[in-house]
Amino acid sequence: MNGRNFANKLALDLSEAGFVIVSGLARGIDTAANSVIYKNHPTIAVTASGIDVVYPKENFDLYKKITENGGLVITELPFATKPKPQYFPQRNRIISGLSLGVAVIEASKRSGSLITADFALNQGREVFAVSGFPLDSRCSGSNYLIKNGAKLIESADDIIESVRFSLSPQQKNLFDVEHCAVNQKQEKLQQAKSVIVDHINSVPVDIDELILASGLSTNIALMALLELELENRIERSPGNKISLIF
Repeated sequence: MNGRNFANKLALDLSEAGFVIVSGLARGIDTAANSVIYKNHPTIAVTASGIDVVYPKENFDLYKKITENGGLVITELPFATKPKPQYFPQRNRIISGLSLGVAVIEASKRSGSLITADFALNQGREVFAVSGFPLDSRCSGSNYLIKNGAKLIESADDIIESVRFSLSPQQKNLFDVEHCAVNQKQEKLQQAKSVIVDHINSVPVDIDELILASGLSTNIALMALLELELENRIERSPGNKISLIF
């Protein structure tokens, strides 16, 4: 089963379990995920263009199907805005922000999906990934996420089990101070990044030894390392080592 087929099956199983799929409208994985609309499961598509500009044009029928069958197509960009590279990261933060979690199906190390995963971490969302063949460049990004703390998924059940405790029929006192867990988590992550940077230099150091020396929990340390690498502040070396980029 290839990435598109798995994405479609995952989206269908999640939809049948009562979840709503949020994705982009790009060709490939996005198209496969949104295709559950053809089986009467509404989806939300977030675009990197104006609401009246369908991109890619080949997805016009899908766009129309979503809007006419209970789904949503949304954007923060003005009418008639054509897609540009810088708009896609902006779109990705909306995708993750609307979601309980982000599932990366197939991604290279330079894929925009890793940007979405980074936004998800900052927003306190779950990050999931599907493992792939190590020598397949299309899977290098998703494999990287798993190595750095993303949850491995083999079926929709893996996601459902993980997020079901996040589900609540209502959120009372949504804006009270005690309900600002996301901000607290982000602050904790920033502190962890500072601790890690203080413990490394240009000489590669073993990640396990670094985590032990830092005194950080493994989970928060791995999330911090992921952010630092996405920011090009650290680099990996053979033997599970990292070093600081000056």
